[in-house]
Amino acid sequence: MAEWRKHIDKDLANHLEKLIEHSNKHKHAFEKSENPAKAQMWIALSLLSKQLHDFHFKLNEIESKLNELPQFKGKKAKIDSSKILNKLNKEVEALESADKIAKSLVKKK
Repeated sequence: MAEWRKHIDKDLANHLEKLIEHSNKHKHAFEKSENPAKAQMWIALSLLSKQLHDFHFKLNEIESKLNELPQFKGKKAKIDSSKILNKLNKEVEALESADKIAKSLVKKK
């Protein structure tokens, strides 16, 4: 791991490592660039853009389905995406903690 990455906030570092891992799946492409580091950054940015697009698409689908329900007839269902994201982040953190515990137990054996 690069030295500078050790100084990043732990919550952000987890996201950074995952983004680097996912962008490395396109290593065959960015290695062909004149500036592979810059190309990898563009790939990472594209991955984030795609995630955001997919999230909004799914959110719009959910809102559309909610508006079809009888209790929302004549009203416009609007989902507070920040609340959903906060809940999802907490669930991801819990899963990551459980994963760390499981890995530490396997190492001790």
